[in-house]
Amino acid sequence: MTAKVAGLTQFRLKGMPGVPMPEIRLLKGAGIQGDFHQDISLLSAGTRRWMEAHAEKGLCFRRFRENILIEGLPLEELDHNSLLSVGNAVLRIRVYGKPCYNECGLYSTRTACRLSGRSVFAVAEQDEVIRIGDLVRVL
Repeated sequence: MTAKVAGLTQFRLKGMPGVPMPEIRLLKGAGIQGDFHQDISLLSAGTRRWMEAHAEKGLCFRRFRENILIEGLPLEELDHNSLLSVGNAVLRIRVYGKPCYNECGLYSTRTACRLSGRSVFAVAEQDEVIRIGDLVRVL
């Protein structure tokens, strides 16, 4: 399967819902133009589907929202400093995974949460525009 961008979301203000976008502009050494986050958050479409279908909702299910939703690439196989080609852009993985919290229902029942190992945060290597449907590959 060819990996591709399945969704793009910009978060203009903290705590507010994201705005689905057909394209986003990446800023070199930073994140997305107009987005309040410093890093670019990536999530696989498979993990998003798992979250939506999971009966017991984890604490981060309502908090975590990705900027780039990727179909067909297992993000858990990436390492810190891995490079991804997204359309004409290059992203460098800065943070892999996210912490779990004691107050989360999944954590307290020892249920494995895919967000802890499959959410990825990146920075843009150059100014570039990416669009829904752009191909994604590991460099």
